[in-house]
Amino acid sequence: MADNLGRYWPNARTWVQKEVGIINGWIARGLMKPMNAHLLLMHIWAMTQHHADFALQVRHICGPLDREAVANELIPFILRGCGLLRD
Repeated sequence: MADNLGRYWPNARTWVQKEVGIINGWIARGLMKPMNAHLLLMHIWAMTQHHADFALQVRHICGPLDREAVANELIPFILRGCGLLRD
């Protein structure tokens, strides 16, 4: 299916490769712990996109959540996972 959808994302692969290069540069310089940069980007995308795609479900289960509350949870979570924030 993704092969058929590729024509709708002409710049996606180029953008991802650029970002992966940046992240891998940070890893190489010891600025963050080693990890798969592609997966990191996909994980961040998945966590944030879930709130957009399933906003109704999230509100039904969790009650109202504003963007700031979500960001206040996700940002430290991601930074800790990257070894950039310590408790």
